[in-house]
Amino acid sequence: MKKFISITLVIIGVILFSLRNIEVETPKTSVRIVDNIYYREDYPTWPYYSTTWNLEGTFYEGEFIGVDFRPSWDWTLPQFDEETLPPNNGTLYKAVKRLDVNVTNPEGSPTCISIYLVITKPYSGDASAVTIFPDYFKVEQKGGLMIEEGYPKAKSVRNNTTNYNMIILGKVPHKGTYRVRFTLDYKIIDTKQSENKTRPWIRDPIAAPYVWLYGVKEIVEVSYPFAYLTFAGPIIAVLGAMLFCVSIIKDKNRKVNFAD
Repeated sequence: MKKFISITLVIIGVILFSLRNIEVETPKTSVRIVDNIYYREDYPTWPYYSTTWNLEGTFYEGEFIGVDFRPSWDWTLPQFDEETLPPNNGTLYKAVKRLDVNVTNPEGSPTCISIYLVITKPYSGDASAVTIFPDYFKVEQKGGLMIEEGYPKAKSVRNNTTNYNMIILGKVPHKGTYRVRFTLDYKIIDTKQSENKTRPWIRDPIAAPYVWLYGVKEIVEVSYPFAYLTFAGPIIAVLGAMLFCVSIIKDKNRKVNFAD
């Protein structure tokens, strides 16, 4: 019985020792803030009424460009079009605005990505009623970014303990300074005033209160969860071998005593 236990311990020790090099790959995402704009409502020192705003920053090869923005309250006011999303076989939305994001790489090659903003509560003056249509982004590609299958996409990215909500546009082809220009496209329409008179809606929308530009990199972290068995395995195996040797010696002693 002791021999069986000792042999079992040796086998277990060898097995545990062999597990020490098992690799576990964990996909992770790193996020860094490349640039941002925080507009303050101190008109006229900032572009209170504006349909364009610009960010830029240095990106590194293999990084994705991610963007996020806060809609202004007046984006729900009646300067929108009807859109079928996705085109041709989607749903007709009565109130849609389009946000064009133009990315220019260091060589001057552009990529334009159109983000469709669905107004869930038209005329409400509620910024939370401006939502991003998640499953369709129009891309005009002229070499500015590398657009892989499945991109662009709206995604919540976790970096350590922080969650970032963003639209990941595409991957940069090489290191350099990338310029990102946002343009809010909207429809000029007539609106009714008091006394049943109409006037054109002539002013631009209020600029986004804040905009972020992120560098996103998807990495695979390799860990060795059984590395501690480097020591535990041999110890158990040696213990088993010692028990085996002790049992052999005891058996020999019994035979000698029996012979006497």
